[in-house]
Amino acid sequence: IIPDNGVTAIKVGDVDGVKLAGLLVDAGPVNSETLIEVGPENASADHSANPTSLQDVFVRIGGAGPGKATTSIVVNSDDVIIDHT
Repeated sequence: IIPDNGVTAIKVGDVDGVKLAGLLVDAGPVNSETLIEVGPENASADHSANPTSLQDVFVRIGGAGPGKATTSIVVNSDDVIIDHT
């Protein structure tokens, strides 16, 4: 996944049970503030019964081509499991 025009490549809401797995996000040529955002700023919902998970999710800046990003991954939601990322 390569974001166009400096946008965030993946945005996840403050919701239960989202599964992101087996992804590669490459920064694009225009600077993105964030490449992956899990939950909006100030997220506070309880997801302990059905947490979001990121497994084998990789982010690179300047891999296959020139890329720019300020932050790779921002996690704002509670109860997020991150594994092999």
